[in-house]
Amino acid sequence: MRKWFGAGLALALAITSAAVPAFAGPALPRPAAEERPAEQAAAVTDDASTFVQQGLTIHELDKELVRLKAEEASVDESIALQEDAIDRQKVVLDARTAAAGKILRAYYMGQRDRLWMLVFRMRSLGEALVAIDYLQAIVTNDFRTLETYREAYREQQELLAELAARQDRLQFVIAEHERQRTRLIEEQAELDRRLAELTELEREAQLAAIEATTRAWEEEGVPLFEDVLTALSAAMQDLPELLSDPTLMTVSGASMEIRLTDEVFNNFLRERNELFEGFDFGFGPSGMTVTGGIGGNAATLQGVYILEKEPENTLRFQIDNVAFNGYELPDTTRTELQNRYDLSFEPGRLVAGLTVSELANEEGRMRVKLSFNFASRS
Repeated sequence: MRKWFGAGLALALAITSAAVPAFAGPALPRPAAEERPAEQAAAVTDDASTFVQQGLTIHELDKELVRLKAEEASVDESIALQEDAIDRQKVVLDARTAAAGKILRAYYMGQRDRLWMLVFRMRSLGEALVAIDYLQAIVTNDFRTLETYREAYREQQELLAELAARQDRLQFVIAEHERQRTRLIEEQAELDRRLAELTELEREAQLAAIEATTRAWEEEGVPLFEDVLTALSAAMQDLPELLSDPTLMTVSGASMEIRLTDEVFNNFLRERNELFEGFDFGFGPSGMTVTGGIGGNAATLQGVYILEKEPENTLRFQIDNVAFNGYELPDTTRTELQNRYDLSFEPGRLVAGLTVSELANEEGRMRVKLSFNFASRS
């Protein structure tokens, strides 16, 4: 980026010197940054963090492009493997189709009926029983052949459906890559424009701040969030144990309500991993907020549990905001973390037939209303 600005500055000076005649008198010195009006200096200070914020966003978008490109290559390779599997399955299906066709033609032309007539031509009961066993073996083999054809056809359809799904995924990844690439170009152009308005010293300071923040995020921020979310995902596996505490629930008929408070949830997490000693989990009307930090770095994660009734009755945690040392990470980072870590809860794991019918986020607690689906228990 510094080379870009250096080249641009040199080009601008060259054009200016060629277009504007030189003055005989000495040039007026440019005011130093310290000599600017107080209001302008304050504005520069206020905008300083926005440069870092934009630089961090560009850094994460660039990572997303790399990830999407890798996924595109992976999906493309899986499509090639799927097509090979379909070709092999087609050979099997063709052979079984031919065998099934012969059997169906035999029944249609009455050839199997004539075989059964042989029973009545036997000279003794013993010969008739032997003939019947022979005919039953033929019929059993016929049905086995037809079943293998049906199985081969089913496998072929599954392979084709999987291929279509992978092709759809490939098209989505390609389109998403192009969208994020356009977004990255626009963000970079905007940052370059804003940096170009600064003095050289200011520009160097902002670039250094961006570099320091992105380095801190990669070396300390990413591992921090990975550790917290890994530990939280593991703790969620034990959540049914917490929710079975009688002191948290009230029962009314066939329904039950669980009231999970900040204090109870924090104690539950800290009992399972000492990492949570440095973090605080709080419920509110907008969902759940996680705040804390390790080693002088501050981390914030905000999200909300959403009730999903299909395909399974599940409370799924949706990450809405991720911030590191006061700088918000873009939506691509949130989505990547969302996909990597499972923070969902299925009430059916607590008691068979138990489903969430209502969910409410309140200040200091989350209320979950459960009901029993007796049909699913049978």
